[in-house]
Amino acid sequence: MSLGVDFVGYREYFVKEKNFPDPKATSIALAGYRLNVRVFDRLSMLPAIDDGGFAGSLVVAAAGNESARPDYTITTAPPAAGKRFFSVAALDRSLTVANFSNDDVDIAAPGVGILSVGIDGGVRPDDSISMAAPHIAGVATLYADAMIKVDRFNAAAFESRLRSSAKPATLIDEEVVRCHRTLTSSTWT
Repeated sequence: MSLGVDFVGYREYFVKEKNFPDPKATSIALAGYRLNVRVFDRLSMLPAIDDGGFAGSLVVAAAGNESARPDYTITTAPPAAGKRFFSVAALDRSLTVANFSNDDVDIAAPGVGILSVGIDGGVRPDDSISMAAPHIAGVATLYADAMIKVDRFNAAAFESRLRSSAKPATLIDEEVVRCHRTLTSSTWT
């Protein structure tokens, strides 16, 4: 999944297009953002449901392109911020976090200079989180397929294998990473 919620743009719309005072525009945009986060949190829980064919599913979501390293970074944007979504950051060709990539993610993958089909039908290199998320979805599919072929699919083992196959990248403060891993591992078992 590669979509996002642009809080800053939404607020600016109310200021510039609707001529709302800044506090009112911020309040409206914040309320909309909060509602979106709640919706994505609920949707992210679908893979935890045992009936309905969702159990063991992994939803891979792009973390967002709003950062501007080294000036500032932005935390994972919705929907990737959903409690049970697997959030993805983008790496450049040197396997460094891309300057536009948001932080506080589960995993990272190549997202700079990835060949993509252009609007005109030609092939062109593209840089975005939307280029990184499919890499993780593809690897996850290969892992799941291998587990299913030997009749040993287990959702917790599946996610653990995906996480353990990645090499660490410093995306945020190490204490936050440690806490995030602790919380994530306890919620997926």
